[in-house]
Amino acid sequence: MVPIPGMAILAHGEFGFRPCDYRIMRVQPNMRPGEIVPVRLELPRTPSATVGLTVYGANGRFAEK
Repeated sequence: MVPIPGMAILAHGEFGFRPCDYRIMRVQPNMRPGEIVPVRLELPRTPSATVGLTVYGANGRFAEK
């Protein structure tokens, strides 16, 4: 994986996070797979927004097995 400094999304465009594609990496010891955590998005010329994103395990699943 390689960090990227930003992402351009066209007006009225869509963006999604999928397995083997872009992802947000956040390391916090008390997060559990399946939990929904708040993530603040900061966009230029737009008020910031907080969204809830589901935590996946290292194996790409909601629950470690």
